[in-house]
Amino acid sequence: MIKRTTNYNSKTRKNKAVHSGSNAPKAFKSLKSTPKARKPIVDVPEKVAKVRRRNGSPILFYVLLSTIGVAIFTVLSLTVLFRAGEIIVDGASPYSNAAIIEAANLKVGDNIFLANVNSEAVSSALPHIRNIQISRRIFPSKIILTVEKARCTYKIAHENSYVILDDRLQVLRILNAEDVEDFEGITLTGTNIENPIPGEIAKFVNEDSRYALTYLARNLQETNFTGVGIIDIEDAANINMVFDNRILLSLGTLAEISYKLEFANEIITNELPVGVTGRLDLTRLSLGGNTVHFSRGDIEDFIRGDNETSTNTQEHYAEGEFYYDENLDENRESA
Repeated sequence: MIKRTTNYNSKTRKNKAVHSGSNAPKAFKSLKSTPKARKPIVDVPEKVAKVRRRNGSPILFYVLLSTIGVAIFTVLSLTVLFRAGEIIVDGASPYSNAAIIEAANLKVGDNIFLANVNSEAVSSALPHIRNIQISRRIFPSKIILTVEKARCTYKIAHENSYVILDDRLQVLRILNAEDVEDFEGITLTGTNIENPIPGEIAKFVNEDSRYALTYLARNLQETNFTGVGIIDIEDAANINMVFDNRILLSLGTLAEISYKLEFANEIITNELPVGVTGRLDLTRLSLGGNTVHFSRGDIEDFIRGDNETSTNTQEHYAEGEFYYDENLDENRESA
């Protein structure tokens, strides 16, 4: 009879029996009951942030790259690029384009962004240019100079010649008497200037006269009063003007000068007969009154101060009404 043998390890069996169930050692119980520790889950944004902190922000790189690019472009623009291939002079003036460009201290090849013009310096060198402005074109690169011509506004006698001034009282030129016959500006009397130099502001012997003229001229412009041919500023408290070479306007002081000019314009335009000659006295308006007086007569007589022939032909004009002295109907209708 064959006997069946079994490989049996009693020791191993015993150990299995001993360590199984409730009899297992605490160390084994702990290993069985505690789950395996897992790595914490990290969000994707946090991972990206860690990568950015480690590698640096790309925004700073782009900003730095842009700054370097702008710096390089700026340097090239001011040194190599945008050089003027042409300089154009726009506007009327008695000077040649070459003279204006030279006075502006410009030349072809100048950088259009660095080019600049000093208007006062150009006006001093070329008095008949009142103002000059610069503009630029990039493609094609060119510089444009826009010129404003000075206007001959005043003439004033000086020794054996006449000095021509613009509205800023800058000396434009000095002419002989025969060369100013066609002058259409305003003649200044009762004052003198000293050492006139073209391109410079006139120096009046009497500074009060200059102040009075400047203030009067500004008010003439503001009230749009035109047609003045002569201004006498010998006495700043007794200023006279000649309108249309036929009416002497006695303004007195510069007090209420704007009101006086508006009043005079109203009387001349709407009340006085067309072509009448004489003297319009506006001095009383300085005293707070609203009445002016008109005396008929030859304009030259009034300019010389010889107005005895006009003492009986005085008309009165008040704001909002018109009336005249007795026995003037006949004179008014025949004027």
